[in-house]
Amino acid sequence: MNAPYFGTHPAGKALTGFFATALRSRVVVATAIATVAALTAAAAITIDSRYLAQGAGTAFWPRNAIDDYAFASTAAQRVGAIAQGRPTMVLVGTAAMREGLLPAGDIEHRLRQRLGREMPVVNLSTGGQSPLEAAGLIFEAAPQAKGTLVLAVSPSRMSASGGELQKLLDHPRLAFMNDGIRREAEALGLKVPAQRGVYLLDNLQFYVVRAPSFVANLLTGTKPVNDEQTYLGRGHQDAEEWDKDTRILAQRLSGYDRNFTANIAPYRRIVRWIKDNHLPWNVVLLEIPLNPRALAEATGPDFYPAHIANMRKFCAEEGCTYVNSNPRKLLAEEHFFDWSHLSSQRGKEIFTDAFLDDIAETL
Repeated sequence: MNAPYFGTHPAGKALTGFFATALRSRVVVATAIATVAALTAAAAITIDSRYLAQGAGTAFWPRNAIDDYAFASTAAQRVGAIAQGRPTMVLVGTAAMREGLLPAGDIEHRLRQRLGREMPVVNLSTGGQSPLEAAGLIFEAAPQAKGTLVLAVSPSRMSASGGELQKLLDHPRLAFMNDGIRREAEALGLKVPAQRGVYLLDNLQFYVVRAPSFVANLLTGTKPVNDEQTYLGRGHQDAEEWDKDTRILAQRLSGYDRNFTANIAPYRRIVRWIKDNHLPWNVVLLEIPLNPRALAEATGPDFYPAHIANMRKFCAEEGCTYVNSNPRKLLAEEHFFDWSHLSSQRGKEIFTDAFLDDIAETL
């Protein structure tokens, strides 16, 4: 390979000499080829801006079976492909919803028996999911399909202070930043990070964090499968852990009256956004399962009835459905690991069947 010629000017001669020397080095040539290949790949990714998040390689990105934000990111962007025009159920909430319900495939089986037709179920629940992340997932998923959108609610969620939300913008857990997240952040008075308009650059942190596991998964051929039942079979908290968590819960719930209005507002914005955009979804607010012992020890007798009244009032105002099987006392302490996470198969079956019974008219 001949070096490029840059003319007789001293600077041109210097460049010609540099390339002549460089081309005699196989290492430099290999490096140049690798650099060009990398730049070409980067260009291809920026042209097809969602390749990383939607392409065949997405199966290798999760760090492990409990990397639920990676799984939720991909699933939210593939709802349309999963639905294929059929009415679909999309679940958006925290781990307590995921652990309360049976896996998506089991819910689909129960729906098939009840409805006599297929109804795909897409679970976008993630541990510690914030209002920002919920808004982002819904903004991504809702325009792609139709059906029943189920949002998890709880007295704990309505009591949260929201002090960590700015950190979630600065260190995002989802594989995308979208207008749903930005709109919600602005409504909450948070500083929205500037966007470059290039998917890979705007979401680089998500992929950098997962790069080592991505390479390891590729080399071993491992495609992690999301574990939706991380509490199943774990039994119950010991007495010390229970006492500690109950005190934490009581402290958190003490802020309910002070924080309810701010915490219900994201749900109001989601419901109204769906209506304003004429998206064909029935919105259901599902109360997560609550350990009756925790309610008795962490709250007074009037607390939970007042919460239920607040949620029913909200749904009456906004035209959504509120579902709560806890007052029927179908679940017992033995079904729970802690105050909200079910650890028994029977408990999950009871809660799932009650949920499906309660929303039968909306399906």
